[in-house]
Amino acid sequence: MSPDATLTCTEDSSFPHWMIGESYSAVQWMNENGTNRERGRLLMGLQQRAPFRIPAQGLDPESEYSHCGQPGRAFQATDLHDGMTVSLPIGPDWEEPWLPVTRLRPEEGEDGVVELCSADIHLRHCSREHHATEHEEWLRNEGLEKLATGAALWEGRDRYFPHLEFLPRVEGNLRNLDHAWVVPVRKHLVKLEEAVAEWRINDDGMLVYRSKVTVESDSRVKGGIVDFIDLDGQRRAFQLHSRYTPGKGRIHFRLVPEVRRARIAHVGGKLGA
Repeated sequence: MSPDATLTCTEDSSFPHWMIGESYSAVQWMNENGTNRERGRLLMGLQQRAPFRIPAQGLDPESEYSHCGQPGRAFQATDLHDGMTVSLPIGPDWEEPWLPVTRLRPEEGEDGVVELCSADIHLRHCSREHHATEHEEWLRNEGLEKLATGAALWEGRDRYFPHLEFLPRVEGNLRNLDHAWVVPVRKHLVKLEEAVAEWRINDDGMLVYRSKVTVESDSRVKGGIVDFIDLDGQRRAFQLHSRYTPGKGRIHFRLVPEVRRARIAHVGGKLGA
């Protein structure tokens, strides 16, 4: 295990008081044998390291996540923060390194209408030692994990996002980014970097992205809402955006095909809202 590992929680109580099954607490599990006690102490030690838990503002109360019909806030935290759910092997539903999870959350369509959307996703999961082997490469990817603040994202942009260009104004966006959204923004920048680096064009002549990317509505484009002063001093529309939150968090950008780059103009709330 990495010496920098932390246990980021969605519960306010300490680990021994967690209920890990019906009428079955973590302290009962720890008291079953010496191995469990040792592992329980390790988890308690990790829980003492910052960040102690996901901030309340980092979770969307209108979103629902469930695995085999069992709801869990940890699934939302894992999805938003590109993490891994850790559980105890208390049943066959928790024996896989990837958990099938149903996500139900409100999403704003291209027409601005908010609808409740359902999606089946798979989240990293570990309840057995051999599950860690499945995620070994991800666990060892320490470089990106160290980009734990908006300032670090800005300062590491050339190294970690060589196919992305940033307008100078984005520095302020990132340095002032709420800590709860650093990992979701980082996750979407990584996916955009990967898509632009690959530069794969589909049959419709569109770049193939690795996360949902939306074209701004004509009315907002014509209204100049997504206009920014570009690097060459010209005003241009940055009408593509990805969403790093289920709500109004946006990364606005435009493609620069001649150099195969994406140029980012805004990281923050919905423009004009």
